[in-house]
Amino acid sequence: MLEPTWRLYLKEKDGKYISLPHLRELLITDEPIFENKTAGYNGGEFDKAYHKTI
Repeated sequence: MLEPTWRLYLKEKDGKYISLPHLRELLITDEPIFENKTAGYNGGEFDKAYHKTI
């Protein structure tokens, strides 16, 4: 899962990149999702908890 606006990519616990269909499954089952440390927009930090709710 790549999101260029936020310079974001997501991985699962074993370090594999997450596809959009797999992201949906992980969100439904509340599995851990890991974002890259450099994710952000206009100097702001990426807030995974906020984006998970929208």
